[in-house]
Amino acid sequence: MERAKFLGYGTLQQLVADLYMEVDPNMVYEGRRSEMPEFGFIAWYLRTYFYIPMKSVTKLMGIVSRDTNQSSRAAKVIETYKASCMETPESLDGARYDLLQRFKAIAERYYN
Repeated sequence: MERAKFLGYGTLQQLVADLYMEVDPNMVYEGRRSEMPEFGFIAWYLRTYFYIPMKSVTKLMGIVSRDTNQSSRAAKVIETYKASCMETPESLDGARYDLLQRFKAIAERYYN
């Protein structure tokens, strides 16, 4: 955390767009991103690797629910993702390990 470089909101928006394009290059899920199989994984990645507050994860990803508490919306999405993982910690989950490495490469190369 001490060496973390926190990104501005506009940069985070671009990062989220880049992550979406990595998993949905043909924009099959455009307009309904929450239906993507990787949606919870992206939310978890933003929270875990960029230390983004839950409220910001909710806004950046357009998480919609009946719950008025924005933080709990993102937390539910992330908890659902974590429950689907076969390994603990989640970063070792074999089903998404390669995708995690691609996300890390994007973050390091373009977002320092």
